[in-house]
Amino acid sequence: MMECKYCNRGCCKAGRQKNGLQRYYCKCCKKYQQLTYTYNAYKKETNTMIVRLVCNSVGIRDIARVLQIATGTVLKLIIRIANSIMKPPIPFNQQSFEIDELRTFIGCKQNQFWVAYVLCSHTKKVIDFVVGKRSKRTLFPPASPPHSTMFCQASLTHRCVR
Repeated sequence: MMECKYCNRGCCKAGRQKNGLQRYYCKCCKKYQQLTYTYNAYKKETNTMIVRLVCNSVGIRDIARVLQIATGTVLKLIIRIANSIMKPPIPFNQQSFEIDELRTFIGCKQNQFWVAYVLCSHTKKVIDFVVGKRSKRTLFPPASPPHSTMFCQASLTHRCVR
């Protein structure tokens, strides 16, 4: 018997895969699985390796080569990991924040994207961020509590009071 990867209960045998490996079925969560996977994208440590490699500025093709999976799979996993990231709670008791924005492009220079983020002036932690096309939503501060002082990173002498 095998232990379920999702609910940690016992699984029973349920036939064989096309490649000849034993297939198991969990009666509790009603999912089929197998003991070992030959496809590297199904391994548990793949997501953590992708996060580590992206944090070290490794490109998509290099990640695919190192992990021996397709580039499309790497992109899908990066998007899935990014969508699961929760934004930190916004502390509205702070009095001053720093705002900065970054312009980049994807594919060609006409396809521009902006990253706007807010830092706490005292702790230097990221308070909020917005990624997307340049619009009022991405141009203005993502999270700006009322009656707080905003410092623009380009020129720290400029103060935006809300």
